[in-house]
Amino acid sequence: MMRVAYLFAIMLMAASLGCTGGKETPLSTKAVATPPPLTYTPPMIDTKEAKALFEIKCSLCHSLDRPTSKKMSYDGWLSTVHRMKSNGAPLTDEEAEIIAAYLAIEYPKEEV
Repeated sequence: MMRVAYLFAIMLMAASLGCTGGKETPLSTKAVATPPPLTYTPPMIDTKEAKALFEIKCSLCHSLDRPTSKKMSYDGWLSTVHRMKSNGAPLTDEEAEIIAAYLAIEYPKEEV
């Protein structure tokens, strides 16, 4: 019984230490500016060569109808291709940019 009372006293002291009366920092009322979205400029490409690169590199891991069922901007495609690269797709940074540019031309994000 004494042990339970001792543990209870320690827990009570620990809890009270967390309740010290420190100063609260008021939340800022300043408006925070939203930074402009990141946009990357796609490289100039030869679409026939880019299509061949896309077909060769992307078909190593999945069917080609998988990526072509999506519609994205160049930024979206570049992010997707870099994600594939981080998953093990054998691509250089230049090849990733070319494939993203090709996909952005052939399968662009539909404007609403």
